[in-house]
Amino acid sequence: MIYLIILVIILSFIEIKRMEEKQQKKEIVVYLGLAVIGLALGFLYLSNPYRTSLAQHILSLIGQEF
Repeated sequence: MIYLIILVIILSFIEIKRMEEKQQKKEIVVYLGLAVIGLALGFLYLSNPYRTSLAQHILSLIGQEF
């Protein structure tokens, strides 16, 4: 779990530094949003990999069985 957080922070720092050099403020916000979503989904999966997946929840919402 710690490795996932450290990896995302390091990669985010490198990418945000490059985006700041190019004055890409809107892209930084989008990147941070996607990084947070990725961390949240990774945390959910790593905390209990045998629970119902996000894909199964989405399929059940539209009436499809997995």
